[in-house]
Amino acid sequence: TRELEMVNTQLTRQASQLRATAEIARIGSSTLDPDTLAREAVNHIQEGFAPLGVYFVGLFLLDKAQGNAVLRAATGEAGRLLLEMGYTVEVDETTTVGWSIVHQQARIAQNLQEGSVRLDALPMPHTRSEIALPLRSRGQILGALNVQSTREAAFADASAAILQMTADLVAAAMDNARLLTQTQAALEEAQAAHRRYLIQSWREFLATRPVSQVDYRQPGVEIGDGDLLRQTQRAAVAHQRTVAASYAASESEEAARSPQAALVVPLKLRGQVIGTMTLHETRRQRPWTADEVALAETIAEQVALTVEN
Repeated sequence: TRELEMVNTQLTRQASQLRATAEIARIGSSTLDPDTLAREAVNHIQEGFAPLGVYFVGLFLLDKAQGNAVLRAATGEAGRLLLEMGYTVEVDETTTVGWSIVHQQARIAQNLQEGSVRLDALPMPHTRSEIALPLRSRGQILGALNVQSTREAAFADASAAILQMTADLVAAAMDNARLLTQTQAALEEAQAAHRRYLIQSWREFLATRPVSQVDYRQPGVEIGDGDLLRQTQRAAVAHQRTVAASYAASESEEAARSPQAALVVPLKLRGQVIGTMTLHETRRQRPWTADEVALAETIAEQVALTVEN
């Protein structure tokens, strides 16, 4: 009976550990923010391995420029204090984390004495077992995972194997997030460079010839209020979006100004405004329907491409 209870306890522990691993795998496939991934990973590891007495989990990432490993996420009050301190470890054999990174394999410290474990100036008096596991992805070491327990000999072979599998999942998810971040940064830089090129090209083009303006006016229709047009055009360029404006004249103003309406659509080329297209109603005040606005914006897109060509 006692043997059966021990087997049942062990299976319960492994089930908890595997649930934590599965949850981390799920988070890794749905979250691409490295900081969120790190926080979620350490919390789920502590929760899943709590039956082993795990009370502290820290995730370290290599800083190749500084030659050390930086704590990026950790659990509990100790973790909060260490993060505020900007805790780092040297990549050498003096610590379990450094040893794990140097040798690219797990390092286990069992049966530790009270007061023997310190993280910088912070004592960890409850630690009786400690394990550090390398974060490996695509043949590279990204950092290490540090797990500490209040129990002696807490990390048996099966638990250590599951922890290493978990660390590998965390590393793969972190690496994917890092690569996506780099790709997005490169794309944004390329887009910014293209915008700068576009602005410079148009400046050089306009310096050699006057600004082009093409108008169409129905025969017999008088030109409307230029101030209204200019104000609406400036607003459309400043806000980089379609702007509608109207003016309803009162009886005392009728002789000077007539009811009118304007719709100004910016001509945008890859996010850069290169001009405007204006529709001007000079005989009456009128609303612009959603269909009219959509049609005008569609035409403006084609105009911008044609002008660029």
